[in-house]
Amino acid sequence: MNYFATFRIDGLAAAFYHESVHGLRGEANCIIPDDAVEITDDQWQELLSLRYRWDGEKTVEFIPPPPQPVIPDRVSRRQFRLQLIDAGLLSTVEGWIATQDERTRAAYADCGTFLRSDEMLQQGFAALAYTSEQVDNFFTVAATL
Repeated sequence: MNYFATFRIDGLAAAFYHESVHGLRGEANCIIPDDAVEITDDQWQELLSLRYRWDGEKTVEFIPPPPQPVIPDRVSRRQFRLQLIDAGLLSTVEGWIATQDERTRAAYADCGTFLRSDEMLQQGFAALAYTSEQVDNFFTVAATL
């Protein structure tokens, strides 16, 4: 009796089948999919461990991709100001704020949380010529402070 498996596009097993449960391959009562690949008992054990994937011919070690970084969508006023200080931008930003309209000055002065998506904040980063990646980095670092 043999093991069979179907695979996802990344080579990880999608499903396992065994002839003792799913019927003998080639017989009428077999429910093993046609695209299932015959594998050995050792390969079944490896694939079951999730530390191996199928490369089309054999099992190979599976190294998962690194997780995508989580970019904070907000930071506290304290975190924001400390990051401005650490980046050497506090006086530049406060100088720019002083040239803005009363609403923008009030928003900066009274803000307890800085939202990355805030339009006024985006205007400030644009005035600093910050790229989207630099804004992401600013918020990522600020969130650790």
